[in-house]
Amino acid sequence: MKKTYFFELILVFLMALVAFSYFSTVGDWNTGSRLSLVKAVVEQNRFEIDSYRAGQDLYTRDAAKFLNHYYTDKAIGASMVGIVFYFPIYIAAQIFGGQVPGSVFKGLITFLAITLLCAFLAPLIYSFCRKLGQNPRFALCVTIALCFGTGLYTYSTFFYAHSLVALLLFSAFFLWFHIKNDEAIDPVKTLISGYLLGYAVITEYPTVVIVFGIGLYILYILWEKQRQFDLKIYIRLFVGFIIPVAIAMAYNYVVFRHPFRTGYGYEMLPAFREGHQNGFMGITPPDLRVLFYMTFHPTMGVILQSPFLLFALVGWYRMWKGIRYRPEALLSCGVIMAYFLFMSGYYQWWGGAAFTPRVLLPVFPFFCIPLAFLVRKWEKALFLVFTLVAIAQVFIVTSTKVNDDLYAIMLNMSNISMDSIFQQPSTIYNGYLPTFLKQGLTPNLGQQFFNLNGYVSFLPLFIVELLLLAGFIKITSKPDLVSPVTEP
Repeated sequence: MKKTYFFELILVFLMALVAFSYFSTVGDWNTGSRLSLVKAVVEQNRFEIDSYRAGQDLYTRDAAKFLNHYYTDKAIGASMVGIVFYFPIYIAAQIFGGQVPGSVFKGLITFLAITLLCAFLAPLIYSFCRKLGQNPRFALCVTIALCFGTGLYTYSTFFYAHSLVALLLFSAFFLWFHIKNDEAIDPVKTLISGYLLGYAVITEYPTVVIVFGIGLYILYILWEKQRQFDLKIYIRLFVGFIIPVAIAMAYNYVVFRHPFRTGYGYEMLPAFREGHQNGFMGITPPDLRVLFYMTFHPTMGVILQSPFLLFALVGWYRMWKGIRYRPEALLSCGVIMAYFLFMSGYYQWWGGAAFTPRVLLPVFPFFCIPLAFLVRKWEKALFLVFTLVAIAQVFIVTSTKVNDDLYAIMLNMSNISMDSIFQQPSTIYNGYLPTFLKQGLTPNLGQQFFNLNGYVSFLPLFIVELLLLAGFIKITSKPDLVSPVTEP
């Protein structure tokens, strides 16, 4: 790897890290449930969250009740990452006779376990686009579009699992995309990819659909390399995959007395419990009406919120014509379409307290595959315009507090009828924007460290991002540095 290319990746990573960490998270039931498990395991050496779920810092009703005890109802993957980070911090605090305040705990563990890790999505997406021959500027544009112009931005600032599992899945694909072009199949990469896929499943159970698609892609690569009958490769994949899955099954057995029972089956709230009893963990056959709500509906359709995603159609068409990258076209199109369809059958497809169907986020990084094939000037120019619109919309959401009007919109999503489909209010323009215009902002570092108020509190973020962008433009401006990686 050339030195200049390495600096490109560092700058791209820092752009994401600064943006993701600038806004402080506001707790909700989801984050409270996941973080309660982190605290319970580290501080009390138990899985019951009885001591934390009703507290002020981690109050949650997203909980499972079993044998008169409360547990998180969530898949445990994200909480396990939090435990790994919090354990040494808690031990150090105990050694020095101190405590970790609740607000510090939430902010620090969210930063380490979610924000910091999710920022690695940016250099991965950028590196993929560069690998396909895109120039640095447009590769950065695709990266910024997906990281700052979709819900991946907002949910990289919360202790949710969606952005984290997106990182896990895309990392597994990224490894095999490189293995495809390597002479040999690296056993370590194979083992790691299996682990990433297994960990994705125990972090968000429905992502098994995406894992299946990546599995087919792996089989294709093995067939292409004439290694489809190499048992050692399958054993390494299986060993990597089963390690996190076995941990989750052991947790389920200890807590719910069965390896395949999860917290979703013991929801403390009747509405949630009944919802998850339908179909497979609340997922029934696809609903085309819901698919429309998730994509083009004015309330929270992802295509209206992130309109640049439409250019994926152009990329897929070009990939199919080019033959060489047809497998990647099939993978990206297949997992995106399949996951959208699959989640359209989920009883709470909008995700509860959300401005977007957050259940779809794990598949969003795969949009970079077709977007990397935009080559004409007019395509790139229009893509940039749509990207700026998306970034502005998502920034309003990320920087603004949730208000009661928005919660009313979210709660009403389950009652939408076809007759009133175009009369439903937008989560962004009817929910967040009015509060944004009144400067009802999410706590941010500008307020915390520089005593800045209102819109002025965004200045440190904008200044740092502009400096990083200027540095990126400078190191990619020389002709001999435009293509530091192998062109296809």
